[in-house]
Amino acid sequence: IRGRGKPVIINSVVSKENYSYIDKLSDFAKQKGCFINFNPTYNLGPGSDKFMLSLDEIKYATETIKRLKKNNPHIISSIGTFERSVDFTAGKVTKYQKHCLAGTLYLALSPSGEVGPCFVRLAENGWANGVKEGWYNAFNKVGDMSKCTCDVHCFYDLNELFGLNFKAITRAAFNITSDKGIYA
Repeated sequence: IRGRGKPVIINSVVSKENYSYIDKLSDFAKQKGCFINFNPTYNLGPGSDKFMLSLDEIKYATETIKRLKKNNPHIISSIGTFERSVDFTAGKVTKYQKHCLAGTLYLALSPSGEVGPCFVRLAENGWANGVKEGWYNAFNKVGDMSKCTCDVHCFYDLNELFGLNFKAITRAAFNITSDKGIYA
């Protein structure tokens, strides 16, 4: 991938099993010339609770990433997501965001072309297929999800959509239409 001039991004979900390795993971990414993006674990169903971080663990992960980001430009994680996870875990908030932005600000696409408001809802059947019905029609069938009541974080921090790379944010539309991908 790097040989073709594309940046490599490692996505690491921070869980009970690896939160104490954030330093080592960020060093590894830096040594390999890769970017790394950390995301906290979210309870998305049966069995996922065993990977969930306790309040002390999510605070530790948040502070560690804050500290490391000061000297490691390879870390592209948004600290806002972790801070919101601390508030959620502490019971200060019951949802990651007040109004769902799925279907309004972003959409989810399946490998076969189904268009849904988010990856959680995309798992449900019945979404329009952009390949078969045309992308314009599929996008317009998603509808308004602002009244969604799920407590999934989706993209609470909009920087997650673009990996915190400002150049990629400003070039995102061009990159997508020229088949380079958002991170290119």
